[in-house]
Order: sequence, then C-alpha cells, then structure tokens
Amino acid sequence: NLIAIGIERATLFSAKIQRTIELDRANTLLAALSNVAARLKTATQSDAVMQTLGEELRRLDLNCHFALKDSATGDIVTEYISMDSPALALAEKLTGIKARGFRIKAEQYPHYHELVEEKKKMYDPDVSENFAGTLRHLPKVLLRQVARVAGFEGSTPMVNVPLEIDAQDLGILSIWGPRLEEVDLPVFAIFAAQVASALRNARLFETVQQLAITDAVTGIANRRRLFERGEAEFQRARRFQHPLAAMMIDLDHFKQVNDTYGHAEGDCVL
Repeated sequence: NLIAIGIERATLFSAKIQRTIELDRANTLLAALSNVAARLKTATQSDAVMQTLGEELRRLDLNCHFALKDSATGDIVTEYISMDSPALALAEKLTGIKARGFRIKAEQYPHYHELVEEKKKMYDPDVSENFAGTLRHLPKVLLRQVARVAGFEGSTPMVNVPLEIDAQDLGILSIWGPRLEEVDLPVFAIFAAQVASALRNARLFETVQQLAITDAVTGIANRRRLFERGEAEFQRARRFQHPLAAMMIDLDHFKQVNDTYGHAEGDCVL
C-alpha cells in the first residue's frame, strides 16, 4: 500500500510539472500572438491582414498558409503563403503552378471535412504530408524536390485551424514551424478566431470602399471615382508632359425607357 501511494504521488507530481510546463508554454505563445493580433486590427485590406500575419509569424520562426473558401463555387483557394520570395518563385517554376489563386475542390483538400464541417483543430507532425495531399497530381519525385525548396525536409510539424466567425466559414489557416507541438493547438484555436475577425472586418471595409466608388446598377465607377482617378491621371499627364483626353458618353432619351417600362426595367436595360 505504501509503495502504491508513493507511485501515485510521484505520478501526480510528474503530471503537475508537465502541466506547469505546458501552461508556461501556452502563456508565452499567447503573449507573442497577442502582439500579432494587435497589428492585425490595424489592417483594413484582406491582403494586408494576411501579409501582416505572415511577417509577424516569421519573427516567431513560423510560416502560414491561407486557404480561403470561394463563396461562389465552394472551392478552396490559396490566397497567401508566407514563404521566402525566391523559394516560392522556384517552387512555382518547378510545378508550373502559381501559388496565389491555386484552386482545389473542397473535398480534395486534406482534412477539409474534419476542419471545416466538424470544426476540429488538427496537429500534423509532418507538413510534407499535407503538402503532398494538396498537390497529389504531381509526380512524387517532383513533390520531394519542391518540398526541399520550400523547406519541408525532415519532420516539420503543422497546425490546421478553421477560420470561422458568426457561423460563417472563411477557410483554413495552416501554420508550421520546427518548434510547434500538439499542446499548442488550443492557443492557435483562440488565435484563429482573432484572425477570422480581422479578415472579416477587412473584407467589410473593402466592400464599403467599393460601394462608395461604384454604381450599384452597372458596376461602373461612379462620379466620385471619376474625380479620384481623374486627379491621378491629370497629375500623371502633367508629370510626364503627355496629352490627356476625356471622353463622355450619354444615352439619348433614356428617360423614355423609364417612363414607359418603369425604373426597374430601366435598370435591367442599363
């Protein structure tokens, strides 16, 4: 009985030490990521959100990949990957695939069902497996070559977390680096919510900006955009001493369409 009690106490003490180590690691990671989240709040463009995240994570020896959902088709599209520009360019040359805009069917994306539909957070001990799954149509020899260029040699761990806000699926955020551990998953799940919020806010800002300079019926730039663009073109012509011309087009008697068929039909005609 005494031996059993001694073993139990030792086990509990070891578990307590391990838990303390994990909590310290989580707190350190949270503190680092909170600085990243603070920078994300200042980004007003979705591209800026992703680029800011990539830059800040690289300070922590981490890389990231945004695979966002196309609301029109349901496809998963690579919008950003935080690799070194020369390495990324070489990888694109080897595969013949442009990283940004690379599109894949949702059901073909690795672990899509678990990540997006079941809302799971996943730890993968080897990023190359995920990488190979996305580009499964390429020969294995070429995949190994691209993995080497991308720095995926050896076992580089990765975490995959869904980007979701207000029940809206934005896509998947993947983060990888040599010092990642499975115990980091809860921290990155919290962080993913902040990234999703920043991304959603940036998209809303972009939409508002677009609405402010676009005619709702035709999608053509409106008067405000004309003067913004006109000012820039005027300055350009002045700087390079080029001639500048403006052309105006008017639809004669369009009022008759609205008077005869109504404004709704007039919008369709436009």
